[in-house]
Amino acid sequence: MFLVWRDARGGAGSDDIYAQHVLASGEVDPAWPANGCLVCNATGFQDGPLGVADGAGGLVVAWLDFRSGTSYDIYAHHVLASGALDPAWPANGRAVCTATGDQLGLVMGSDGAGGAVLAWQDLRGGATEDVYAHRVLASGALAPGWPANGYAV
Repeated sequence: MFLVWRDARGGAGSDDIYAQHVLASGEVDPAWPANGCLVCNATGFQDGPLGVADGAGGLVVAWLDFRSGTSYDIYAHHVLASGALDPAWPANGRAVCTATGDQLGLVMGSDGAGGAVLAWQDLRGGATEDVYAHRVLASGALAPGWPANGYAV
């Protein structure tokens, strides 16, 4: 089982994202850092993390990110089965959507190929909320052919 959470151990105003693997016995996976794998500690708040198994013992984590200082965006990262961050992905995560306005209400599921499909409420159009989706590949790239900042669903 995987756990993902927002953690303020870095001090007030620096909520970061962590992940942990718990074995069927209830013990923390000894291959993983004892206090969790630091997934993202970018400037600003990170919130609402979700995770899906990658089918190879690791997981893809996605969250709402306020590093821009103006609105919440969507970021994702891959944690390997070893508990280490995937070096093929950018440090502090892949930007999935950085469109104007807040992106909120994130949900995600496996794409069946080691990556994930993410969907969220999007305020890029102003006061009305639209729904957008994007796919992140296991490689850390955004799915080719999908529009920048996601499809309007």
